[in-house]
Amino acid sequence: MEGKKPPVIAYRDSVAVLGWQEIADEARKKVGEVSYLTIAKPKDSVSAYQVTVLHIGAVHESATDQYFLDPYTGSLAGTLKWSERNTGQRVRATFKPVHVASIYGLPSKLFGLVVYLLGVSFPVTGVIFWWNRTRKKKLSSSVVGMDDTAVA
Repeated sequence: MEGKKPPVIAYRDSVAVLGWQEIADEARKKVGEVSYLTIAKPKDSVSAYQVTVLHIGAVHESATDQYFLDPYTGSLAGTLKWSERNTGQRVRATFKPVHVASIYGLPSKLFGLVVYLLGVSFPVTGVIFWWNRTRKKKLSSSVVGMDDTAVA
C-alpha cells in the first residue's frame, strides 16, 4: 500500500505510556465533535496510538481520518485525512457502504431495499413461470380428443 506511513516515535525508557482515557481525551481536544472515535494500541515501543475518527457529516462510514498520537506525551505525531488518501484507497473504502446501501442515508437504504427485494423475487417468479409452463405441456399431452359424433 502506498501513501503515508505511520510515524515512528522515539523510545523513552523512563516515561510511562499514557492510558486509553488520556489518549481519548487528547484526541477529543484535537479533533472536536465526532460521530465516533476508535483507538488502536501501539504495536511496539516506537509505534504511535492510532486514533480513527468519523467526523459528523462524513460522506459515509468509511470516510475516516486517522490521527497518530505519541504514547508518551499525547502530542500529535501525524495525520492521514480522508482527503489526503489517493483515489484507489478512497474507492476501496467506498465498496462496503455502497454494497450495504448506506452511502446516502435513508434514501439509499430504501432504494437498496427495493433492489434487494427485486433480486430475491426474480428467481422465485422465474421458477413459478417455468413450472407452470412445464405443467401445461403435460396437461395438454394427456387430454384425449373428443369425438364429434352426436348421440341421438
